[in-house]
Amino acid sequence: MTELRPSIISLRLERNDGPVVAFLGSVSRDSYPQLDENATAFLHENELRYFSSRRFKKRRMDYLTGCYIAKSVVGAYLNEPDLVKIEIESGVFNQPVVRYAGWNTPGVSLSHSHEWSVALSFPLGHPMALDIEKLGLHKLDVLKKQMTRSEIDLIEKRDGDKATGYCQIWTMKEALSKVLGCGLTTPFSVLEINRPNFKDNGDAQCYFKNFGQYICHSWIINGYAFSIVLPRTTALELDAHVLFFPHPSRPTQRLSNIQTP
Repeated sequence: MTELRPSIISLRLERNDGPVVAFLGSVSRDSYPQLDENATAFLHENELRYFSSRRFKKRRMDYLTGCYIAKSVVGAYLNEPDLVKIEIESGVFNQPVVRYAGWNTPGVSLSHSHEWSVALSFPLGHPMALDIEKLGLHKLDVLKKQMTRSEIDLIEKRDGDKATGYCQIWTMKEALSKVLGCGLTTPFSVLEINRPNFKDNGDAQCYFKNFGQYICHSWIINGYAFSIVLPRTTALELDAHVLFFPHPSRPTQRLSNIQTP
């Protein structure tokens, strides 16, 4: 798999007691044919059995691209180049769980939407999660039903595309649900955002009404909403516009701090 190079960066995270190690990565669905051809080079034997049992192409694409980028960011975290030694399995709430023969096993968060699979690895003692969603008017009615009255009022009073606002808040709340480990099993009203700060360029930041220990950083990039939730006392520096989500037909931009396992 020498030709396939996922975009992976080491995040700049700082706390009062020092930096936090975390890796963020993305891979396009355009890479699926090559991943399929080389699956034995990075899938654990249990993952291979599961992948072989998938019959529908979309499920195969979601699983293989997601598993590959999740293992890649975990490999970067562990400094483990042999991805076969890393296994990503599903927890009881369908959350990704890392298995590795080492003591410093990280947590991992994973999300898919249309062309992209994205993943984040982080210390288990420093919970984080991400979510990505393609923007689109066809989702407006569904997303609006998951918003509180105050969130709806916030979006309707803002200038700009309403569907984008609903989609961005959805990713904020979805990322929080992953940090909490509850996924879609809890009412989204419990995950209500608080003190949002939306900028004209699509960047945003918010806290949460019922979970004041967390903060969310969010971006609108090339037709996608993308959000990361982490402890509010951790400082994050990330220019997601530069590092992630180039159009699939364009070459991936690479900077000096991008690493590939």
